Formats: sequence, C-alpha cells, structure tokens
Amino acid sequence: MQLELGKRIRELRHRDGRTQEDLAEAIGVTSQAISRWEANGGYPDMEMIPSIANYFGITIDELFGYENDRERKIDAIIERSEELHQVDQGKDEGVDECISYLRDALIEFPGNERIMMRLAVVLRDAGFVRYGQHPIWDENGYFAEDVELHRKNEFWKEAIKVFEKLNVTASEKLLHDVRCELLMLYDLTGEYDKAKALALTFPAGNMNRAAALTFSADGQKRVEYAGKRLISLFEELIEQMVSTAQLCKKNFDDRTALETVQNAIKLSKEFFTDGNFGNFHGTLVTLYLYLSYLQWREGMSDDAFASLDLALDHAKSFQALADKRDAYYTTPLLRFVAVETVGIIRDPLTLAEDWPWWVIPDPEDIENDIKSDPRWDAWVKRTKE
Repeated sequence: MQLELGKRIRELRHRDGRTQEDLAEAIGVTSQAISRWEANGGYPDMEMIPSIANYFGITIDELFGYENDRERKIDAIIERSEELHQVDQGKDEGVDECISYLRDALIEFPGNERIMMRLAVVLRDAGFVRYGQHPIWDENGYFAEDVELHRKNEFWKEAIKVFEKLNVTASEKLLHDVRCELLMLYDLTGEYDKAKALALTFPAGNMNRAAALTFSADGQKRVEYAGKRLISLFEELIEQMVSTAQLCKKNFDDRTALETVQNAIKLSKEFFTDGNFGNFHGTLVTLYLYLSYLQWREGMSDDAFASLDLALDHAKSFQALADKRDAYYTTPLLRFVAVETVGIIRDPLTLAEDWPWWVIPDPEDIENDIKSDPRWDAWVKRTKE
C-alpha cells in the first residue's frame, strides 16, 4: 500500500503540475514528508488521507488506486449481463440467471447506477418475455393497454421500483433514459398521474441536443448537424404517423390505415431523393412488413407478397451496411451525414418471426391465413438465402 500510495501521490502531482512544496503547504506537512511518502519511506497518517484526496479532486478510493479496479469489475459485470441477456433473444432463456447475476452484483456494489440500470432494463424485457404486452380497444374503439393485467407483472413492478430510485439518484448522463423507460412502464401499468408528472419534467420546446448542436459549428459541420437533426425529425414523423393510425384504427376503415403506411413509404422516398436510405432501410423493413399485413386484410394478396419482397430487399441492404466503413448519405441535404454502421441487427433471417412488426391489438388473426399461402414458404426460404 505504501509504494502504491506514494506512487499515486507523485502521479497526481505531475498530472496537476504541483510541486512537493505545494502539496505540503496545502495539507500542513513538510515537503520532506511528501518526499518520504513518494520514495516509499513512510505514508501519511490516516486522518490526512481525506485532505490529500480533496486536494487532487478525487475520491479516497481513487487515491488508493481502487477506483480503476472497481470500474473494471463493473465493466465486466455489465458485459457479462449483456451476454446473458442476449441468450433469450425474445425467448424465455437466461432470464432468471441474468436477473440473479445482477442482483448479486448490487450486493457487492450497492447503488451503482450502471448495474441498477441494467437490472431495470432486464426486468423490463423479462416482463415482456414472461407476461407479454396486452393491448386492447377501449369502449370507444381506441387503443388502450390492459393495465389490470399488466399490474400483475412482477418483473415490471420491480423494474419500476429500480427506475424510480434511479430517477432520484442517477447522473445527468443517465437521467433522460431512466425517465423514458419509467414513462413507458407507467403507461403500461396505468399509472397515468405519475406518467403525467414525469412527462412535465421533460424540457419544453424543440431545443433538444440535435437542435442545439447546429449552433456549435459553422460551415460544413453545421450542415452535418442539421442533416442529423433532419433525419431524427423525419424518423419521428414516420413512426408517429403509423402509431397514430394504430391508436385510432377502430375508428376508421382498414383502407385508411393502409394508405397511411403507403404515404409514410412515399414520404420516405421523397425525403431520401436518390434512394440511398442508409439506416432508414431498417424503418422501411418494418413499414413494408406492416403494409403486407394490411394488404392481405384487404384481399390484396399479390400486393402483400410484393411488400414482403420489398421488406426483404431493404433488410438485405440494411444488413450490408454493417460491413461498410465511411458510408455517407448522398441526398443533397444529408450529404455530410455519416451512416451509422455500428449495432445494425436487422437480420433478414428473422423477418418471418418479426412479421408484421407493429403491434396489432385485434382479435382477428390473419397469420394462419397468409402463412397457408404457398408463397409464404417461398418467401421465408428467400430470407434464408
């Protein structure tokens, strides 16, 4: 401990450009004492440790070199939990092991926000896997959640408790994500008063990070930031179009929902004028999957399978981006925006399982009907090629 502590004090002095005399004067000892500590000839009295840590603006753990070990352990815990979480892939595998692992980690590192966040997210996903989401139509034909059923979801109950703790203690970096997750769970469980109170803590207006960044540069860089904001706004617009059609679906005919999705696709082609959709290929996959469902309901079976083929085309184009480096959008307004190729997971192999993607709270299930068509098996075969 003496050697490491003395070495650490010397490293911190050099980091901050301080002399032995500077430190000695600040903590009330002689410069010779500092020299002895750094040469492994002794170590400070324990009552001096807080003053030394405070002088360098670090914690006592960091002064003794424990913080790096601590962070390495926490990094390993997060990495292992992610591996366990990936095991289930929407199936009931690895759920209990992952939750138990993270609970044990919190015994070793109580209150650590990264581990708490991971546990809350895993619990959230476990709730979907074990109990599922159960959307319904209310008495007026509008979309609603079966909150009475959702409130029995033990995983969501625990996830809410963890997120609520984080909402009080989390760092600014994590707080927005915590509140978004909590807002969703409040909605699913019918805690609308809490949801409204939480929603009012979100900043008003449209000066989000993407908008603010357009003021942080000029020239080409500003055009890049503006392009990123455009993409973000457009993605939100398209998702909101389809989501709103979902919310009102019982109050207009299926043709209106179908036309809404078609309009969303048309807008996408007009936005990405040269057909270079970049990451938006992933959104187009989901749009075409959902469109095929609506077309089949309308008796447009040929169109439905044409949409499935287009979904597959976009999935392959999206997946191909994962192998590219330095890819950029080429539509004029977006030409300085890089395509994000990290974390692409839209695998064509899963399209048949994802179909029709958007949640359809409807008692009429056409899945068996469309899958009995010989063209379905042929399409699924193409997704495996």
